[in-house]
Amino acid sequence: MDRLADRPLDGRGRWEAAGTVEFRASWVTRSGERGVLRETSRFERRGGRWLYLDGEVF
Repeated sequence: MDRLADRPLDGRGRWEAAGTVEFRASWVTRSGERGVLRETSRFERRGGRWLYLDGEVF
């Protein structure tokens, strides 16, 4: 993977119970082909830890 970026969409507060993040990963293969994966992911805080709930790839 060449690059990974994330952008909080909501739930950025330290004490929030849930949040949504948009991830974007980009890469270049050895043959020069480029690719990008974008996903909006939902997380929930349980027991002080963030847990991945689900995501939508687009």
